[in-house]
Amino acid sequence: MAPPLQPELAAVLASLSTALRFRLPRAVLFDADGTLLNSLPAHVKFCRTLNTERGLGLALPLSSDLAASRKITGAPMAQFFLNAGFPDDVVPACVAEYEARFAAECPVVPYDGVDTLLRRVRDEIGAAAIVTSNTAVNVRRGLGPNLGADLEIFGIDNGPTTKREAIALALDRLGVAAPDDATYVGDTRSDFEAATACGLRFVGVDYGFEALRGAVDAPVAADVDELCALLC
Repeated sequence: MAPPLQPELAAVLASLSTALRFRLPRAVLFDADGTLLNSLPAHVKFCRTLNTERGLGLALPLSSDLAASRKITGAPMAQFFLNAGFPDDVVPACVAEYEARFAAECPVVPYDGVDTLLRRVRDEIGAAAIVTSNTAVNVRRGLGPNLGADLEIFGIDNGPTTKREAIALALDRLGVAAPDDATYVGDTRSDFEAATACGLRFVGVDYGFEALRGAVDAPVAADVDELCALLC
């Protein structure tokens, strides 16, 4: 029987295996919330605010409790409210409140390292865009005036309402004819499903709205630095 591999050699072989499965893309599409923007705590905070204002009495997690917060996540925002226990009949009004108030009341910031990530994708790959279930206005405010200023954002306020249709539009705008020349980066199983249904490759992140490692058949980055290494 062959001797067991040394840990260092095993790690190298695993990296080579991932690299062979994942060639560099011609274009990258990013999700926003939970991928570029650390926004889950802010979304939970907004749910808690509406819960109080409407006197619903829901038992919602603290925004600082990542594991509990992940149990109520959903996209688009209507699904998030439903998962959090908001009654069906108030959800449309809550979504309207979200679109009108969230960006101003619950500011979000990019994850550490996103500035380097976007710069390297621009310099080494070139074609990139953001496809989100949030509004483009909210995402742009979260990124700030300079970060990703050259990226077109396809949101629910300026593009198709479904992620699959938005992905198709983004590829067309970027001039990518073959979907498997592009990679979608996201933090949820629904991101994985939308990307693969459109024929794109997928890279997940494990620091966002859902724990993806082991949940999808795709590379999953533990942090932004590892994501940058996978893409570039």
